[in-house]
Order: sequence, then C-alpha cells, then structure tokens
Amino acid sequence: MEHKYQLLNPKKYLGNTTNIYYRSSWEKKFMLFLEQSPVITQWSSEELIVHYFSIVDRKWHRYFPDFFVEFHTGHKFIIEIKPFSQRIYNKKGHQQFLVNQSKWQFAKQFAEEHGMEFLVFDEYDLRQIGIPIPVTSRGTPKQKKLYEVNQQYGQAVAKFIAPLLTEANNHA
Repeated sequence: MEHKYQLLNPKKYLGNTTNIYYRSSWEKKFMLFLEQSPVITQWSSEELIVHYFSIVDRKWHRYFPDFFVEFHTGHKFIIEIKPFSQRIYNKKGHQQFLVNQSKWQFAKQFAEEHGMEFLVFDEYDLRQIGIPIPVTSRGTPKQKKLYEVNQQYGQAVAKFIAPLLTEANNHA
C-alpha cells in the first residue's frame, strides 16, 4: 500500500513537499503526529539515503529510512517504523530480519556520524507516544518487554522523549 500524503504544515517539512508517500497506516499516523506536534521543528519522510551492505546477497544497496525528525531542542533522529514481529528473529522471516539488521546497523552508524540517533519504532512504541495503533494484546507482551531491555534497538521511546524530559527538568 502506497499513498500520497498531503501536508498540513509544509513549513516543517524538509524535502520535496509534493512527493511524500506513506506505505502503512502507521506511517500516516506518525506523519500527522509530526506535523501537529509543537516540539517537532522539522521532519522528512524517505529523504535520507543510507548505503548498506546486505549480508543476505553480499551486495551494496540504498536504504531510505522512514523518517528524519528534529525537535525544537536541536536533537535529531532517524526513525524506522516496523511491526514488532519484524524486529525479532523468527524462521519464517529469517531473510527479512537479516536485511533489516544490515540496514539498521548502517543507519545507526550514519546517524552517529551526523549527530543524530537511529531509532526503530513498533506498534507498542507508537502507542506509547500517543499514536492510536491497534494491537493484538491488551498489555505489552513479555517478549517486547525483554526486547526493550536486551536489544540495541530497544528503549526507542525513552530515547525519543529524553531531550524533552531533560528540557522540562531544566525549566522546573
């Protein structure tokens, strides 16, 4: 599913304002969140290019992370949105998991080299920041809780809101 996104606030968007697409309802809801948030000064969708080496086919590829986001504090993030099921290893999605890991490793390095942080959000993370995403379970599954503690791409929400909490504490 690919649909053209109509901007509400073109001044916040970095990039081609006439060529913005979302590939899922989650991405569309995140775009609305970015546009409506008073703490987001700039954002873009699939405008950054990260070159990565895939361990699956042993070739170089181009990866366009879902989002670039900048807070009014100056903190910058590269964000990928994926279902939780694609963040963890399973035999059925083995190759896609490996490709994602390659992409994310290179995106993380790219972000660090450019003064940003790379984050991966899933449906539980989106709900935690206030985006109404339907989930299959009432609470957070045990596997997600373990992932948050033990994986390098865990705790994305905490990292995303940390600059705002720091700023709030400094003004208190």
